[in-house]
Amino acid sequence: MGWTAAETLLERDGAFARNVFAHSVVSYCNMAAAQTIQSENTVDKVFGVLAEPGTYKQVLLLFLGFPFSVFCFVSMTVLLSVGAGLSVIVVGLGILAIGLYAVRMYARLDRFLLTELAGGVFRREAAPGPGLKGVLLDPAAWKRVLYFAIRLPISIAGLSAVLLMLASILMLFAPMMYTVVPIWVGMDYVREWQEALMVSCAGAVLGLASAHLVRGVADAHRRIAEWLL
Repeated sequence: MGWTAAETLLERDGAFARNVFAHSVVSYCNMAAAQTIQSENTVDKVFGVLAEPGTYKQVLLLFLGFPFSVFCFVSMTVLLSVGAGLSVIVVGLGILAIGLYAVRMYARLDRFLLTELAGGVFRREAAPGPGLKGVLLDPAAWKRVLYFAIRLPISIAGLSAVLLMLASILMLFAPMMYTVVPIWVGMDYVREWQEALMVSCAGAVLGLASAHLVRGVADAHRRIAEWLL
C-alpha cells in the first residue's frame, strides 16, 4: 500500500511538473510573439512612411502649397490693407468685403486640396449674414484671414521638407552620378566611389527623416485648417 501511494504521488508530481513546463513554454511563446509584433510595429512606424501613398500625396500638397500660399497672402494683405486704409469712406468697406470674399474662395480651394491630398475633414461652411455689415462682421471670415496669415510660415516649412526629400533622392544616386555630375560635399567635390557611397548612405537617412518631416508638417497643416476653416 505504501509503495502504491508513493507511485501515485510521483505520478501526480510528474503531471504537475509537465503542466508547469507546458504553461511556461506557452507563456514564453506568447511573450516572444508579442515582442515580435511590437518590433514589427516599430519597424512599420519608422520605415512604413516610405511605402505609404499618403506620404507622396502630402509631398504634392506641400509643393503646391507654397506658391498658392504666397499668392493668397499677398493678395489678401493688399486688399485688406487698402480696404482698411479707405474704411473711412464707403469705397474702403467695399474693398474689405471683396478681400474677405476672395479669402473665402481661397479657403474653398484649400479645403479641397487638404481633403483630397491629406484626408482633411471639414465642417460645413456657414454663410455670412445679410448685407455688407454681415460680411464684414462674420467671425468665420476673420478666422480664414488668420488661417492664411499662419499658412505662409507653414508652407515655407513644408517646402523645406520637400526640398530635403528631393535632395536625399539625388544623394542616393551619388555612386552612379559622381563621375558625370559634380557633387559638392563640405569643402570639396566627391572624387572617390567610397565618398560617393557615404553620400548615398547619408541620403538614405536624410530621405527617411525628411519623409517623417513631410508627414509631420502636412498633419499640422491639416489640423490647423480643420480648426480655422
